[in-house]
Amino acid sequence: MWYINIHTEANPPGEIRGQVNINTIPEPFTLGLLGMAGVTFLGYQLRKKRLG
Repeated sequence: MWYINIHTEANPPGEIRGQVNINTIPEPFTLGLLGMAGVTFLGYQLRKKRLG
């Protein structure tokens, strides 16, 4: 199993964290949540970059 921990300046210990098991096929709902989280994270990074 893998462990993912995403750090940000606002929350150095870890903003998003969790374990990933690559031996199972995720449900479509889980894939949707991961996609929305990725889009939100990218939007946050782009907005932060634009605002300086």
